[in-house]
Formats: sequence, C-alpha cells, structure tokens
Amino acid sequence: MPGGAKIQYSVVSVPNGPTSGNVLKKHSFISRYLDLGPFNRCQTRNGRDWWLIIPEEDTNRYYTWLLSPSGVNTPTLQIAGDSLDSGLGMNFFSPDGSKYIRVEQRYINQPGYVAVFDFDRCSGQLSNMQKHTFPDIFNNYGGAVSYNSRYLYVMRSTTIVQFDLLADDIFASEILVAESDLCSFPVCAALVSFCSGRPDGRIYINTSGGRNTSTTSISPTGRGSDCKVIQQHGIL
Repeated sequence: MPGGAKIQYSVVSVPNGPTSGNVLKKHSFISRYLDLGPFNRCQTRNGRDWWLIIPEEDTNRYYTWLLSPSGVNTPTLQIAGDSLDSGLGMNFFSPDGSKYIRVEQRYINQPGYVAVFDFDRCSGQLSNMQKHTFPDIFNNYGGAVSYNSRYLYVMRSTTIVQFDLLADDIFASEILVAESDLCSFPVCAALVSFCSGRPDGRIYINTSGGRNTSTTSISPTGRGSDCKVIQQHGIL
C-alpha cells in the first residue's frame, strides 16, 4: 500500500481458506516517489491476471505491474501524455478497462483537472491522453464511470458534470447534470456495480464533511438529464 511515497507488498498462502494461512513474503519493497493518491487495478484480457498502475509524482511517468499467480513482476516504466500534478484525488478504470482516468487537484482551494487515457488490457499501455482543467475551485472531488463504460461523471463541490467517453473530443461533450440543493456534494464517488458489487448499477455518492445528509445517486447510462440524479436527504 502507498504510504509516505513508497509501496510494498506481501504474499500470503491460504490453501485451506481465508481463516488460516502462512505469510510467504512480507513488506517486499517495490518502489518509491509515487503519487500519494489512491491507485487502482484492471483485469487483463486473459481474465486471470491484473494490471496495477501507479503514477510517479508530478510527472508523466507511470509504473505498471502485472499481478499473476506467480507473484508481482518487476515494474515497467511508461511515458504517457503530459506531466500531471499530483495531490488530492483519485484514479480509476472504466468497467470495460478501456479507459484510465485521473481526477485530482494540487491543493485545496485550487482548480482541479480530469485526465482520460486509452488503456490496452493486453499490453498494459496508456495512450491518447485528453485533459480538462476546471476553471473554478472545487474542494470536493470524485469521479465514476457508468457500468456500460459510456459516461464519465465528475463531482465538483456543488455540481455534477457528465462526459461522453465515446466522443472524439471527450471534454467538448460536457453536460451539467445536477447542482446541489445543499451546501456541497460529497468527496467520494464509487460505481457501485463495479467497485462494491451492488446489483443495481447506480452510482452512489457519500456526504462529506460530517453533514447530516444521505447519499446522492445517479442512474448513469442516460445522457444529460436522462441520468436521473436523485438527492436523498436524511439524518445519519
């Protein structure tokens, strides 16, 4: 897991199930000087192995590992797109693995950006970066992709915007789909059917800053207002 600016891994054998096992390798060092934000993984075309991609801080360099039954391979370094600031944010793949997305801002009270890359699940290579910098400041941030991998949603403090990932110019397709009826949208968003295994395919957004509200949800496969954003209120 990333901590400081380095990443380590352990290998555990559980031949008799998750309640028993042996640690085969512990705290093996992989690399340092990596983006302090969260990272994500994507399954390869063979349906068995996994790609893990972690950006290097404040560059256009990306470390890529292949996780397989034999372990974690030596990382490969690739150069993709322009250099991007690291800071507060998240990165994730579209459900079909065709896009790798970063939503970040350097510091609180500064403008943020979203960057979209094409991703090759066979080779693990990133390409064709498109970047959009938001002109306003947004302190709450997050992103998610519809379960059909068509639409990207970005949460920006008091608004939710939608982008069409199939458009030639992704960021020219921006549509405002919701404005908060409270003081802000939440920090984090997750595609429930992809990240949490929920069956309904909606995107759920948690409330930030300890506010006494419940979730906002999106039916994500509709274009524009057809995505049916629902802001649900309640004391938690």
